[in-house]
Amino acid sequence: MMQHSFDIHHFSFFYIISIYKIGDDIRNNEILGEIVRINPLYVAVAGKDEDGEYNGKLHRIPNMFFASQKTEIQE
Repeated sequence: MMQHSFDIHHFSFFYIISIYKIGDDIRNNEILGEIVRINPLYVAVAGKDEDGEYNGKLHRIPNMFFASQKTEIQE
């Protein structure tokens, strides 16, 4: 079971880095913000409000959830 979880995290990590980069503005479910870090376990997103202003929140989204939920790059 531990190996399966490890594989999912690594697959998710490589999937994420192939599509997203640091500095991308994204929406993932209810979270809107800028990607500030991508690591093998999670994506860190600096929260923003609907006007694009930082709201002081830092969200850490586990890679397997980030990759499996609807995530849109914002213009």
